[in-house]
Amino acid sequence: MMTISEQKKELRKEIKIQKAHLNDSQKQQAAKQVLDGLLRIPQIKSTHNIAIYNSLPDELPTQDIIEELIKQGHSIYLPVITGQDITFRKYDTIANMTAEPCYGIKEPTNGQLLPFNEPFVIVVPGIAFTTDGIRMGRGGGYYDRFFESCTNNKITPYKIGICFKCQICDHIPTEPFDIRMDKILYA
Repeated sequence: MMTISEQKKELRKEIKIQKAHLNDSQKQQAAKQVLDGLLRIPQIKSTHNIAIYNSLPDELPTQDIIEELIKQGHSIYLPVITGQDITFRKYDTIANMTAEPCYGIKEPTNGQLLPFNEPFVIVVPGIAFTTDGIRMGRGGGYYDRFFESCTNNKITPYKIGICFKCQICDHIPTEPFDIRMDKILYA
């Protein structure tokens, strides 16, 4: 019998193969449908600060989502990785971004930190999700540690996982530190 870690590793391989079959047009269409869904969520409408991620090539594209949220008057915060921790800094322009060394993801270089004294929504990437909110990431634990820190500081962000339909699974093996999303959007 495989360990949970081995099961997750196998599932990551399976999802990677499925995502490789998506072309750019399918990815952009999925991103548009997810954006439409995001804009209908009451927490998005009522919250000024939104943390979201800069997508990697194999993830649901987020650039148009980010631009639309800015047009709608939201302040956007993007992840910054420091060692084993993830924080979020305000995004202003692409010119004020630099590539993070581990994953090559563009990060804000000097924007203000996401204020924890105000409500915020966080849009989260993942390798796989269940429709009831279970998330499996890339295995680095960055978001799990961030959410644990939020819980320890009595902060409750509204957590939205976004992905392609092929990333939705019936079951994902979980561990005690895995954090459930409040909403999953996929297309």
